[in-house]
Amino acid sequence: MEAFLRKTEVVKASGYTDQHLRRLEKRDLFPRRVRIGPGRVGWPQSEVAAWIAQKIADRDQGTAPPCTTPPRRPRPDDGPNGK
Repeated sequence: MEAFLRKTEVVKASGYTDQHLRRLEKRDLFPRRVRIGPGRVGWPQSEVAAWIAQKIADRDQGTAPPCTTPPRRPRPDDGPNGK
């Protein structure tokens, strides 16, 4: 029998915020939530597990997209050589 994960479980497992999960869902980059009752949604556990497994496989095969974290902007309290 398929189990559903609650939002807090998916946020914890993915490392993403709910807002970012919504963006990924809209772009078909994350499993879509399922309405399981009034005001309740869940994600099929097997789909989230498969997504995580694929991320690990992409990393191991070298096909994961590069991290594109922008550089941190200097702050007024930074010294002359940065932080």
